[in-house]
Amino acid sequence: MSLTILLLTGIKEELQGLLDRHPFEFEKELRIYRSRKYREFYARTTGPGVTKRKEIQKVLEDIAPDVVISAGIAGILDEKDEIESGQVLRLSEVIRHSNRVSYPGGPGRDRLITVDRPVHDILDKLDLANEFKARACDMESAILLDMVGALPALAKKTYVVLLKVAGDRPEDSSLYEYEHHTWGWDKKSLWQKVQTALKFPAGPAACIRLIRHKRQALASLVKEMELLAYNLAKEQSIPPGLKSVFIPHR
Repeated sequence: MSLTILLLTGIKEELQGLLDRHPFEFEKELRIYRSRKYREFYARTTGPGVTKRKEIQKVLEDIAPDVVISAGIAGILDEKDEIESGQVLRLSEVIRHSNRVSYPGGPGRDRLITVDRPVHDILDKLDLANEFKARACDMESAILLDMVGALPALAKKTYVVLLKVAGDRPEDSSLYEYEHHTWGWDKKSLWQKVQTALKFPAGPAACIRLIRHKRQALASLVKEMELLAYNLAKEQSIPPGLKSVFIPHR
């Protein structure tokens, strides 16, 4: 029996690089991308903070994945942390901020906290780091672990692999606070890019710096998604020593 793999990112920007580099077809019923090479490899977005929860619930129930890959860019919490944008986090635990439920996994040594809203303020990030001893934050991981664990058929068989790369750092919080102004950058015309940079609240230079940071993180994310997803699809098994693997529970 083929290994069914579901790759999920929070936003389309995180997934687009993979779609551009590999052949996928779009299946309208589940609103999901399906690999033309590995037919049991699927990909789609969840929305920030899993806002498309009903759609994701249906996908989980209908395709019953053996492996769920939750991939994306995570915010670093402590400015003293020397990790660079694009480096992969090795996670041993995920904590949901709203109810403090802990999800153990590994192998890894980094702790991730899932928050309910974007955290840009440098002091808010430091508070999270100190209170939860966490290295980074995102808005999807704990929610997806909870959703998978809530389905008995999946809780017994499904592995969740968290593929998170370092993105925004605390010292760049002023840039990422206005990140939404740059969404769809690569699809903009030169004139639209100039206009966006000129209107960017932190100034044109800050806009360009933000774009460079994001490109670095996204390029790393796409590379890591390729390596992980296609290795799983090719080998049809969970390789020994795979990092950041979680057994979901509720």
